[in-house]
Amino acid sequence: MLVFFTLFVIISLLLIPFAWVVSVVDKIKNRNSFKTPLEKALSLWLFIPFGGVILVGDFLADIYYFWLNNFRDDLK
Repeated sequence: MLVFFTLFVIISLLLIPFAWVVSVVDKIKNRNSFKTPLEKALSLWLFIPFGGVILVGDFLADIYYFWLNNFRDDLK
């Protein structure tokens, strides 16, 4: 399981910058679909500087739950 966990961590870390760029491009393309200016500001202008931090937080949560899932007693 340690091999799969290591591969998961490495691949996830390498994909974080790619996910950030894809998300920013998608938010810019769909900026006219936001209903209010506040929604637009929160979704686009806060994600650009803080999106990496959000994605790293998601990554850390994924690592935690991936590791816990590997050692469940009822794993089939």
